[in-house]
Amino acid sequence: MPAPPTPSISDIFRAMADRIERNPAAEFAGAAVVVLPGGKTIEYLAIDPAAVKDPAQFMGVVTGRITIAMQEIEAEAQRSNPYARR
Repeated sequence: MPAPPTPSISDIFRAMADRIERNPAAEFAGAAVVVLPGGKTIEYLAIDPAAVKDPAQFMGVVTGRITIAMQEIEAEAQRSNPYARR
């Protein structure tokens, strides 16, 4: 069975828009889609305004997810190249 097609970058943003539209506007607290070099994506939808009290808190979550994704990419690069500097 063939692998499913890889979504395009615009498909990733459309999927987030669909997720936003499925939730009442009163429950929307923020959304972020980040496409990293190499195609890895980070998607975050906050739908509880009480849980996200200010923009700094929201950006802290997004920044944390980006940091984790970058660490995973770097770890994978080191695993795939045993001669890489550590």
